[in-house]
This record gives sequence, structure tokens and C-alpha cells, in this order.
Amino acid sequence: YGSAYLAYRENDLGSIEEGKLADVVILSDSISSEDIEKIKVEKTVFDGKIVL
Repeated sequence: YGSAYLAYRENDLGSIEEGKLADVVILSDSISSEDIEKIKVEKTVFDGKIVL
């Protein structure tokens, strides 16, 4: 079971669908363990608002 299901929040959390809540981070590139320090955060969406 997923954490949203266990928290009784599967109606608004747990998957990316219209009407559900999600916090999203958009990165400049794919992440590998060797290059993680070089990756830049392009955009962060929290609570439906772009915060970075």
C-alpha cells in the first residue's frame, strides 16, 4: 500500500492526476550520483504556487 492510502488521503494525494495535490521540483538535467552537485533546480511548485 502507498503512503497516501495508509494516511486515508488517496483521494487527494498519491498520484499525479487533475484535482490531486502535488509538490513538484523541475531539475535542469537527469540526476546521476556523480553529477548531483551540478544539477540546478529550475522551478519548484508547492501548494499550487511556483515558489522558485
